[in-house]
Amino acid sequence: LAELMDRHLEKRQRRMQELAVVTNSGKLLIYDTATGSCLQTVHAHNSFIFCVAFSFDSSMIATASHDHTTRLWNTNTYACLHT
Repeated sequence: LAELMDRHLEKRQRRMQELAVVTNSGKLLIYDTATGSCLQTVHAHNSFIFCVAFSFDSSMIATASHDHTTRLWNTNTYACLHT
């Protein structure tokens, strides 16, 4: 159990310096808060995104859009896991 907790803590700490930003055009942008650089751009939705959140363990990002969809994203690959 301790090993599992250590792995999740390590991932969570790495993600703690990442900031998820959304755009009116449906893009999800991931920024490194230490450097200010954009790490990833995801064309997530067909309309503006009005909500974004990291999961507790930082393994997923949830987005909700005006296009009437909610999506879950893998934070390692940024592949859509579920719509």
